[in-house]
Amino acid sequence: MNRTLLAAPAAALMLLTGAPSALANEVDVERGSRPITVGLGVIWRDQVYDDFEDSDKFQPVPLVLWEGKKFFFRADTFGYKLIDSGPWEISPIITFQGNGYDEDNSDVFDGMGDRDPWVGAGGQIIWQPEKFGLKVMGTGDITDESNGGRFKGEGFYTNRVNRWSYRFGAGAEWVSEGFNEYYYGVERNEAIPDVRPRYNPTDGVNYYTTAFVGYNLNKWLFLGFAKYQFFSDEVDDSPLTEDDQMLTLGGGVAYIFGGKYANDTAVPPGPQAKRAATAALFFGSSHTDGEYRSSRRWPASTDAPAPSTIR
Repeated sequence: MNRTLLAAPAAALMLLTGAPSALANEVDVERGSRPITVGLGVIWRDQVYDDFEDSDKFQPVPLVLWEGKKFFFRADTFGYKLIDSGPWEISPIITFQGNGYDEDNSDVFDGMGDRDPWVGAGGQIIWQPEKFGLKVMGTGDITDESNGGRFKGEGFYTNRVNRWSYRFGAGAEWVSEGFNEYYYGVERNEAIPDVRPRYNPTDGVNYYTTAFVGYNLNKWLFLGFAKYQFFSDEVDDSPLTEDDQMLTLGGGVAYIFGGKYANDTAVPPGPQAKRAATAALFFGSSHTDGEYRSSRRWPASTDAPAPSTIR
């Protein structure tokens, strides 16, 4: 398939939002039917880069969610549910990788130019028979920015209590040599003796833990999250970095357009409807891929609380 066509959905998001790092892989949206949901959040990252400007550690981020019968748009990820049966979901995806920096973010980048985000194509597999689940995902750059790739494996736990939902996860992510070279390497023409030596990292494995909490009030979703990352020696040894660990914090609010409501959760209109999943935030990689849905159905007109089944 043509690489330009593959990149079109994610590129459209960048143009519509005007944000070069649209969601920076921070949002993980849960599986299930969902009307269009639009919101805004703020992310703060204690960057691993040396002398990174404090004001640039904060970033407003748009939140756009939609879940159809087969296609979905989960923040920075557009995909097609090739298999969606029982505990399994298998999907080809296109995802926006919100890494990178601007040259003026730190003096250590002087003369190096910007490192831009990139669009990746690949696939993901989610298995969640109950509240615990597993996810694997791999993507590769299709925009010739880093020419890199990433592969992630994660275990997670999700639950919902009345209007509250929460998610905890931990995982490991392999990143390619091209990825590390682009974001943490120093080319020969960028090197400054005794200040910024040439550096060509190889591939590496990073580890992370995540936590999310959400509160659903009528058509509004209030979100908060935290992520802690442990980077490989390839990142730690770079002359551009001062640390090998990074904390990310964030929060936001989103509005759900359309649909009726049962127990303050959006339900698509119709005599029989599947409950929409609540939003969740995922911090890391990748890409986002929620894991919470209901197999129960009920009349949308009922005033009784909707049954809640974690899948």
